[in-house]
Amino acid sequence: MIIGDIQTEDYEGFRNDLAGISNNIDYDFSVQIGDLVDDAGTYSNWHEILTAIEESGISHLDMIQVLGNHEYYGDVSGEKAAEIFNFPSESLDYYSVEYQNVYFGVINYTMSRSRLLEALNWLVEDASKSNSTWKVLLTHQPPYYLNPQGGNELFNELLPQYVQEAGIDFVFSGHDHAYARTEPLIDGQPADDGVVYIVTGALGEKRYTSVNNPDFHFATVNDTFDSIYLTVQTTQNSFSITTKEVGTGEVIDSYTKSYDSEDDIKYILNGDRLISEDGQHNRPVKGFTGLVSTVDGDEVYLINGDLFNGFLLIEGVLYYFNQNGVSQGEVTKGFYVIPKGTVYINDNGDMVRGWQEIDGFTYYFSTTDGLMRTGSRYVGDVVYDFAEDGKLLDNEGNPVVPNTDGFVRTKDGIVYIADNGEMLYGWQEIDGYTYYFSTSNGVMRSGNNRYVGGRVYDFSSDGKLLDDQGNAVVKDFGFIETDAGIVYISESGEMLTDWQEIAGDTYYFSRGNGVMRTGLNRQVGTKKYDFTDDGKLIGEVNPPEVDEFGFIETEAGIIYITEAGEMLTEWQEIADNTYYFSRGKGVMRTGLNRQVGTKK
Repeated sequence: MIIGDIQTEDYEGFRNDLAGISNNIDYDFSVQIGDLVDDAGTYSNWHEILTAIEESGISHLDMIQVLGNHEYYGDVSGEKAAEIFNFPSESLDYYSVEYQNVYFGVINYTMSRSRLLEALNWLVEDASKSNSTWKVLLTHQPPYYLNPQGGNELFNELLPQYVQEAGIDFVFSGHDHAYARTEPLIDGQPADDGVVYIVTGALGEKRYTSVNNPDFHFATVNDTFDSIYLTVQTTQNSFSITTKEVGTGEVIDSYTKSYDSEDDIKYILNGDRLISEDGQHNRPVKGFTGLVSTVDGDEVYLINGDLFNGFLLIEGVLYYFNQNGVSQGEVTKGFYVIPKGTVYINDNGDMVRGWQEIDGFTYYFSTTDGLMRTGSRYVGDVVYDFAEDGKLLDNEGNPVVPNTDGFVRTKDGIVYIADNGEMLYGWQEIDGYTYYFSTSNGVMRSGNNRYVGGRVYDFSSDGKLLDDQGNAVVKDFGFIETDAGIVYISESGEMLTDWQEIAGDTYYFSRGNGVMRTGLNRQVGTKKYDFTDDGKLIGEVNPPEVDEFGFIETEAGIIYITEAGEMLTEWQEIADNTYYFSRGKGVMRTGLNRQVGTKK
């Protein structure tokens, strides 16, 4: 089931629509194409729409979510919607999932050219790793649009070429609040095995008048419906779409793309035709995806009829195809020059990313596409100099040859590269000594009177943390005495704060500077506690005695005290019943038509 552009205020109607749709077909999962809410910054929008989904009977279905422009209204970062939708943490701009034989790439709403290009390059790489029979892209903005004022020109300019390169079969979009389906398109022109682009209409009330651009080769356009939804059914050889009016069930469009299984047919590329080795099959190159031979005996890989160049995973084996599309065979360890730059393949056949030590020199490879950095380039917030062959350079322009312990001198200072190629940040224990590396650029602290987290520390010229006598602190972890007081460094190098259990005893470390509490009658939050001189908790000062617990009648009304002596507030489940206790005094609500928040 595919729905989108809901933005409704009729939540009961929306709930009933979903219930009616799901009663007709037993769906495996669902897709929401963007603009689920009208204003992501308004709590009531989220509460009402999610409640309607919960009550509709489809809450058991996985729902692939796309962020539309309205998911950014009131929340310019989109983080609220991403958290509600449980997005992967890697990026708010794109992600992918696979269900059975279908790959779904998702690119969220954006008006940024650079962010869209990043997402599209990711799509090409990510989709190429999938062995799914069908590949689908979900976007909010349609590349072939019906509303010229909708801000879709950027998607029209950039998306089709990358979609074809990624081997996508269908693109589903929303945003225009009207329905349309293009002919199968390659390079913007009708082609039997091209990509089909669909604008999915709307399940909500908003409608826009559509403009049928003849250059977009729409097979059908419809803006007269009340509300619609799409049903997709797939097999190994067919992908069928049925678009229906909600309520009446009237079919307003249907389309099926199918092909015969060609897994066992070995083709030879001959001009614009593919001819099987046994001569029994002859088909056009356009639309074909797979490995074929040439008349010269080389192997090439076609994606929708176009020669592929670069790295490609085929049945678990990594291959490289040069700029002419000719296979160079299985990839082995080493540097490879590809059209966009240079990459490095390790012993496992993986393209490396991040900081790397190779043959005694330091390199940096993009964490996005694996391309080697050259020249003066930003890595994080720091500018580094790299030679034309990618080697990291020092202040004198000489290649940096890192020490065996991983310290590397850069133009900004000394950093530390771990065995996995990652730069270390924060407090670290290295070879028995304590160091601190800037959390912004990884540069090692050295010298006296250096601030770290609001506290002053002394470090040697080579970065070792010093004690009061000026000696290097030789300690892997544990209690450390500083000018401000005693702190505790964990085995991971982090300074502990707040309440902590250490070796069976309870301690409290300041949230501000990590200093351990000692002595009697010390304030922590709203309570006072007694501690020994070495920081162990003795107990709370004059804790309230709990003579009784449960429901207790007071002058203000009935409250509830737990066995731990805490008074409950807000909504609570007690003995399988639901109660509400006021936030201020904890008094239990009783009677009819009582106000709680914005509801009664």
